[in-house]
Amino acid sequence: MADLNWYRNFLAVYRLGSVSGAAKARNLTQPAVSQQLGALEASVGEPLFVRSHRGMVPTERGRTLYAEVSSQLDQLEHVSQGFARSKNGTARVLRLGSSPEYFYEVILPSLGADLPNMRVCFGDAKSLLEQLEDGLLDAVISTAYSLKKGVEHRALSQKLFYLVRPPAFKVPQDLPLEWLTAQRWVAYSGDLPLIGTFFRQHSGTAPRIRSSRN
Repeated sequence: MADLNWYRNFLAVYRLGSVSGAAKARNLTQPAVSQQLGALEASVGEPLFVRSHRGMVPTERGRTLYAEVSSQLDQLEHVSQGFARSKNGTARVLRLGSSPEYFYEVILPSLGADLPNMRVCFGDAKSLLEQLEDGLLDAVISTAYSLKKGVEHRALSQKLFYLVRPPAFKVPQDLPLEWLTAQRWVAYSGDLPLIGTFFRQHSGTAPRIRSSRN
């Protein structure tokens, strides 16, 4: 029978993309997280992640398992933590969703020494907004916002994107659409999310670029 902590570690690795990040978030050693993740994979009977230079990439079985257990485990964590005790009685725990990079670089330094009672959940914008809409999170900081009725949003800052090129590579000043389309682009996903945003903001059209893994 699978241990509940196996699933907690699985969620941490899935959301943070690395064993080291999950170990830090769970206050465990990396060997402990690796061992329990291996035990869960043995129990499931299939690999849940592929180890790559990009970190821990979930397999199809891993994505399916995440969809099956994530909301239930988040609900359990909420019930088990519930309220944090303080000198003045009970203080509610703020359930905050954010990307790990933004939390560590921006939010955490701004809190100072007087840290509020909070539980931070890391993940991508889609999964965090789903948890917000389901009532599993109180607030989310992300690059997207929910259209669900009753969910409010406001801008905190701007996210800037830059064109990256070799130093000797000449770029026309006005960046014509034909020139942009003819270039070779490097993306982290086949649907070209960031490149598509750049093209739409620059020219008002989607990029007409053929995706290739070569």
